[in-house]
Amino acid sequence: MAEKLLTRAELAQRLGVHRQTIVNWEKAGLVPEVRGRRGVSSKYKLSKVNRWRDEQDRAVRQELGDSSPAAERAKRDRAQRKLLEQTFEVRARRLLPADEVRKVWGAHIAAVRSKILALPAMAAARVHRAGKLGGQRGTSMELKSVAAELLRELAAMADDPPPTVAAPKRKRRGRQAA
Repeated sequence: MAEKLLTRAELAQRLGVHRQTIVNWEKAGLVPEVRGRRGVSSKYKLSKVNRWRDEQDRAVRQELGDSSPAAERAKRDRAQRKLLEQTFEVRARRLLPADEVRKVWGAHIAAVRSKILALPAMAAARVHRAGKLGGQRGTSMELKSVAAELLRELAAMADDPPPTVAAPKRKRRGRQAA
């Protein structure tokens, strides 16, 4: 999937900086993906902007050494940038907290486990009948058929949307009525 092009305002919001900072970066050498014209905003790829910023940070570190205040600021800026990106991804529901993933994954595992544990009771009569009529070969073919049905059921479960996990409720601030 092609990366979405962001306007200067969208890029500034995504990175948690002022729009003027983006303009300053352009003056310092950041090249937009699509150069805008009067009344039409330039467009940027977030990955290329992050790469450019990392290159700038590396250049500062090489020039001043790792213990300089500028290098420390660059480190802090990188950490803040990563945190902002993660926060944005969480809000967009493209990055889920580990406890939510565990809950949903646990629900899926429990469903698969119950299907597998129900298999002997569900298929016993069919396998027995196939063994009486076809012997060992009939039993083998029937077991393969049962396994294929189970796999189809599990694949159909994978196509269903996962169980939703309720978002934690936020506490209201302010005065409460008595």
